[in-house]
Amino acid sequence: MKERLGARVLLFGGPGDEAVVESILRHMRHRSDVLSLAGRLTIPQFVAAVRRCDLFVGNDSGPSHLAGAAGVPTLAVYAGTIDPVQWGPMGPNAVTIYRGMLCAPCYYSEIAKCTYQVACLRRLPVEQVWEAALRTMLPRWPDLRRRCPDAWRRTNNLVADGATAQVP
Repeated sequence: MKERLGARVLLFGGPGDEAVVESILRHMRHRSDVLSLAGRLTIPQFVAAVRRCDLFVGNDSGPSHLAGAAGVPTLAVYAGTIDPVQWGPMGPNAVTIYRGMLCAPCYYSEIAKCTYQVACLRRLPVEQVWEAALRTMLPRWPDLRRRCPDAWRRTNNLVADGATAQVP
């Protein structure tokens, strides 16, 4: 997001998520441009902060549902452990992306039980998530183009495609 769109990145997390967020930060190229709010916000403060975002990317979690319900363009990345159509975030700009597999949804509550090593999540290509993120931001695209005029040139194959994307 930083490289392709010049985006500022915020990492959210609840109390106890600080170590996970720190691990994510260690793997990012532009770490100095990322702000971690993990463990620092109450739920009302999170909702106020996320409303200022152009995009929220999350997993099957409460924050994804809150962001979607707040009307923020929300991309929820799901594994095949649940049905994203049934359990995905709701809202005018909320979408889910997942890799459909014959075994999904399995409804395993413990990932260790998966005989396929969670292939439904591990084999979800980053480029597919990137394209879904761009499609999710379409409602705010005119404003984004004004703030970052050359961002649209750095994107490729921007295609609108439904509310739930299933990767073959």
